[in-house]
Amino acid sequence: MIQVSLQAVWHVHSGERQKDFDQVLLTLLADLAASGKVTRAAAAAGISERHAHKLITQWGEFLGAPLVVMKQGVGTRLTPLGTAILDAGGNVQARFGSEFNRLAADFAGSLNAARGLLSARLTGAE
Repeated sequence: MIQVSLQAVWHVHSGERQKDFDQVLLTLLADLAASGKVTRAAAAAGISERHAHKLITQWGEFLGAPLVVMKQGVGTRLTPLGTAILDAGGNVQARFGSEFNRLAADFAGSLNAARGLLSARLTGAE
């Protein structure tokens, strides 16, 4: 059976540069906001702690401001930019999430139905 998922792709432009937003960053930021721990946020996102640091740093550099503030012994907290990104992701999910799920289910249903018809024709059963 074919399954389909649909996600928004954010094309972020900064001056002459363009970068496609990595949705994993939203998971990282959400867990960082809740826990304040990069290790836990990385695990929640299914990536290594090293990759999490790299992703946060790269996006901060691309956007021209840090997404988080890390203080040893205190933990990690989101900056206003990190909070804005997290809020934007939540807004997209709230407004379009159920519609994306419906469209994906419709598409998967069409693909699976077409596969069933093709399979029936190939075996001679109709």
